Amino acid sequence: MGEVFEDSKTFVDMPPKRPASKILADYEKHKSDVDFDLSAFVKANFDELPDLSNGFSSDKSLSLDQHIERLWPILSRDEEAQNEKGSLIALPHDYIVPGGRFREVYYWDSYFTMLGLLVDDQQEYAKKMVDNFAFLINEFGFIPNGNRAYYLSRSQTPFFAPMVGLLAAEYGDSMLTEYLPSLEKEYSFWMLGSANLASVGDAELRTVRIKGDFIVNRYHDNIARPRPEGYREDSLLAKASSRESGELYTNIRAACESGWDFSSRWLVDPSDMGTIQTSNIAPVDLNSLLYYMEDMLAKTFDLNGNDERARFFAKAAYERRRAVLTHFYDPELKWFVDYQIDKQSSNSNATLAGMYPLFFGLATEAQAEEVAERVKLDFLKPGGLVTSLENSGQQWDAPNGWPPLQWVAIAGLRRYGHDDLAEEIALLPVLSSACDIIRISLEQKADLMETAKTYFEVGQEFHMDWLRQQARYLPSDDHWQAEATRGLVDQLFGCQAALTVRILTDTKGKTAKDKTLATTWFDNHEAQLKQLKPLFKDLRRSGTIELPMLVIAEQRLRNLAGR
Repeated sequence: MGEVFEDSKTFVDMPPKRPASKILADYEKHKSDVDFDLSAFVKANFDELPDLSNGFSSDKSLSLDQHIERLWPILSRDEEAQNEKGSLIALPHDYIVPGGRFREVYYWDSYFTMLGLLVDDQQEYAKKMVDNFAFLINEFGFIPNGNRAYYLSRSQTPFFAPMVGLLAAEYGDSMLTEYLPSLEKEYSFWMLGSANLASVGDAELRTVRIKGDFIVNRYHDNIARPRPEGYREDSLLAKASSRESGELYTNIRAACESGWDFSSRWLVDPSDMGTIQTSNIAPVDLNSLLYYMEDMLAKTFDLNGNDERARFFAKAAYERRRAVLTHFYDPELKWFVDYQIDKQSSNSNATLAGMYPLFFGLATEAQAEEVAERVKLDFLKPGGLVTSLENSGQQWDAPNGWPPLQWVAIAGLRRYGHDDLAEEIALLPVLSSACDIIRISLEQKADLMETAKTYFEVGQEFHMDWLRQQARYLPSDDHWQAEATRGLVDQLFGCQAALTVRILTDTKGKTAKDKTLATTWFDNHEAQLKQLKPLFKDLRRSGTIELPMLVIAEQRLRNLAGR
């Protein structure tokens, strides 16, 4: 198979220079020529993708909030940026894209984008995002995965109702009424085919009838071909698999509709992508989202005096919640899990999708208590919450943690009163340190989890969080003092990273039973650490912390790291 670009998505995003039918005719005519050059043909017939970064570079002197504020215009796409031929679907309003290779708006990502916009007092832009999605619903009957023509066979995690909820919190219940037609139309898309489900186990499109006579939902895509944006990867997988290719392709596409592409969650064998079975699973997060949508529709129809429709959706939400509590909660695992359609039972694959029933308020208090305990025992790591408990090599698995799932988990825990655990997760230093940990792991060729553990043990031993906090609290009466404070905070992060590197280097190939690498190193350098303890004791006892005191602490730590 020819390969012009490393990423299959590059080609399908390139605008054609002339009608596609003429390009295809020329390709068919010349592809067998002895001197045919596929790369040259593509270059002659398609425009290269423009650089939309506008020369943006990070300013390390800025705070994280200021950095994000600078990014909004870089990631924004207006009418002019949308004016291209090819696969892009033009939208009536500006929108925010994820960036990098993702040059279009994505459905479920945009809910979390909206959270940031609202924090930055950009309510009008957030409403434009929702108006764009309402436009897509009215145009196509649903919200595609992204605004590309090749995404028109599937949707994505349905966060439109929560988006409307964000606007209602800002502007009032009039937002519910304004978007009611779009909400109901999207709900119809997800429930299409449910009227034909006669028996338990029947499935049509995105609907499934399960035991207990409940109708629940799954992810689905009925196009039995490779994804255009992943054509080479899908084709090679099908070639290597003994499985029927059409079935494989539809399950790959369904996983992309979930937003979790890819994860052991969808695999029979976590080590084999060829065993993907997304359409055989009713996901707990999807059904929690649809519960929220049904509940919102019930309340909105009630608000507008339509008692019949309000009762219809109230009953649908009630039945959905009963289904989730009955069939998606495993009392032995103490976790919300997905439902296996062919086996008509919940599966044992625990992932952070199990936090959605807390996020949307479906769980009972007792279930939330058990889930919170499981979070602490199994999902909470030095760097945050892992996506799953399976280290399969897929990106939506351990040891990776994804920001949207951290948000869902934290908000869900807070909803049920587990504020201390939520705060612990929210304030984990990994939010500031993740790049250092990944960089060190790659440079030292060290295990990522071992690197993270060492990094945070260094932080605990030398009170790094406390030192940085004291530095941030220093008075900044002018620009120069503010610059000195920011510089000191950065230097303290640098000390923590340098000490981590020193420990990983010194302990390479050396292991001690029942001891971590950091503890082993601390034991071996006990004399040097004893010299530091009086310094930290004095700092802790001081009523007022001043800049010279913190500078001395940073210098001593830097010397220990051998910088």
